[in-house]
Amino acid sequence: MRNRRRLARRSTITVFLTAVLMTVLSPAATAECHAEGQASLTADFGIRLKPYVQLRDEVKSKLPALKETEDPATLLGRQQALANSIRAARRDARQGDIFSRPLAECLLPMIRRSLSSKTARETTKEGNPAHEGPGTKIAVNAPYSAEAPLSTMPPTLLAALPELPKGLEYRFIGKTLILFDADACLIVDFIPNAGA
Repeated sequence: MRNRRRLARRSTITVFLTAVLMTVLSPAATAECHAEGQASLTADFGIRLKPYVQLRDEVKSKLPALKETEDPATLLGRQQALANSIRAARRDARQGDIFSRPLAECLLPMIRRSLSSKTARETTKEGNPAHEGPGTKIAVNAPYSAEAPLSTMPPTLLAALPELPKGLEYRFIGKTLILFDADACLIVDFIPNAGA
């Protein structure tokens, strides 16, 4: 009697797992990332990004006007003030707030296809801080170290990713794709293990 129950339970679990895997791995599930699904996810990305851009612009407008200067300390001070204000306003921000999980899952195959050529892989290594450098911790709202170089992004990859508003950029730190605020020198969001 016990063996029948165990066998029935195992059969039920096996059927359930098979159904889940077939759903997840089916062409219909992966088709979500194509055409209409991708357009929908890109629109969702824009909706998620808009509050950040509005917040950044609002914070910038409250900072004292920057007079034309070549003094690095003045420029760095303004950048740090902007970053600190953004951090304070986004203290509850988490990874995936902008790069939603469905969007990240859709982008990963496109990113990997875009990096499939040797030239593209080599391009992303240019200036890529392969290890988290001093002060460059991969986390939402983390500062991007001023000493760390900025990775070069292949044009094929940039063409595959959703367009960004001025002041925001895609970059790699190691294999992690980051959404980088160039004005605040800040990591806005990231997708781990995206690079080749």
